[in-house]
Amino acid sequence: MKRLFLFIGVAISCLQGWANWNTDLSENTQITPTGLSYYDKALKTNKNGYTYAAFVCPAENSMATRLQIIDKDGNRTLGRGGKIVASEKNRPWLTWNQYLQLDNEGNAFLSVQDLRTSDDNLTYTIYKFSESGEQLWNGTLLNDGNGYAMSAGLSMLNTHDDGLLCTFFYTDPEINKDVVLVEKLDKTGKSEWKKSVCQMTINSLPYPFLADAGEDRAMVMWVDNGNIEANVINTKTGEMEKDKPVKVYSGGFASPKVMEVLNIAPAHDNGVLISTLNANVQGSMVYVKNDLSIGLDGNTNGILFDKTEDYEYGTTKPEVVYNEGDNTFSCVYKRFYKKNTRIETVYYQKVSMDGKLKWDGGKEIVAQQDEYQQAFFNLRSLGNDKCALFYLKHDNMANTVCGLVKTFDKDGNASEEETEFTTSDDNKVELWVSEQMPDKRFFTAWDQKIDSKYYLFMQDIKIDTPTGISLQTTSNNAEHSRYFSINGTQRNEMGRGINIVKYGNGNTVKIAR
Repeated sequence: MKRLFLFIGVAISCLQGWANWNTDLSENTQITPTGLSYYDKALKTNKNGYTYAAFVCPAENSMATRLQIIDKDGNRTLGRGGKIVASEKNRPWLTWNQYLQLDNEGNAFLSVQDLRTSDDNLTYTIYKFSESGEQLWNGTLLNDGNGYAMSAGLSMLNTHDDGLLCTFFYTDPEINKDVVLVEKLDKTGKSEWKKSVCQMTINSLPYPFLADAGEDRAMVMWVDNGNIEANVINTKTGEMEKDKPVKVYSGGFASPKVMEVLNIAPAHDNGVLISTLNANVQGSMVYVKNDLSIGLDGNTNGILFDKTEDYEYGTTKPEVVYNEGDNTFSCVYKRFYKKNTRIETVYYQKVSMDGKLKWDGGKEIVAQQDEYQQAFFNLRSLGNDKCALFYLKHDNMANTVCGLVKTFDKDGNASEEETEFTTSDDNKVELWVSEQMPDKRFFTAWDQKIDSKYYLFMQDIKIDTPTGISLQTTSNNAEHSRYFSINGTQRNEMGRGINIVKYGNGNTVKIAR
């Protein structure tokens, strides 16, 4: 692995000019202070480079929702531990919800689920904050404050008229049904309308999702056993376009915890991209157009990336980006041996709009091996049909984790080397990456384990023109250096042949002896 000063066709630099972004890659920038733990989190970066971070934290006899805002310079703007938005009575467990959504100006909607109106029934409250931390909404209770013992799956979508569309499901004990509710809040936070869009058998867990369908229309989707149903709703009136919902996915799910294996994201032309791990533990992808017709090959089972019938192997759900220039999707996924998931291969693939795969079997990025585990993939567009893959790499022998980025040109050719953006040995999980900023920067974040607790760390990364790698850090220091052989095996000291030396400040060099 080469880093820092090796010229390989793409330049990646941690910007030294920003005040608080730590350019020492062995330290990075710690966001949550030591001692502050959290159960769950969410991040969103606006067009000005401000990152909102929401945390659900333990609190005395309850849980507290905290908000932190990190400015483009890497400064925490709401104090050391962030702002406590709510700490009402709550349950000691969490359901899946969307916590953050940006509005059209870069402000953030923040959702809180708690027991503030009843000891037994959960409700949702929506707040709004500016990037400076000013609270713009005092808090709007959804569904007129009516709560239910079981409610989950909040999804949010900003509307063209500066309002907010919300959907979630709840179990109604009076009719013994699971109900999906959609509600519209106007730009002041007042409720405009609300509507029940489906009723299902109790315990169906119909997790819903929202996506912009263009022209004051939104796609509302919900899980129906192993399927996904959808309809289009008018965001101004609440009227549905279809008399009956349309089945847009039918391939099943590899886990009853659907959120672990499913990703629904907006795509070009106001469509929706569904990527999931199907019932056969195969990664698949469906493109749903904004009229609810199915794109690509037209099959609601989805495009399968590994078409072999060797069921001893599975694949992860694909990471996908759209290429505007050649009107294709770029995808990255991992193939693994089910009996020993350490045995894995990583592939890159391109999919045309008629659903055809460019390479039979995919283009191999990482050959089959069991020394490292690559995970938490984030694929991001670089423009001009190029993309960058961010991921975490676990050394199975040394039990260390680093963060890496690899780039691909429009023909799917990968950069020859991986480039690290975090080099500490600590365990790391849940990598998150922003979309590319106007100045070509990305913001990355992950949970890093220190003394048995996880804390949020961040790093800003810039991918420049193809001139070379220049990850600027502090000067080399022999203290805390680590030594590795050319194949990555850690040594106690330098030996004969090629040695890879990782200094305590994050720099890496090769030394021959």
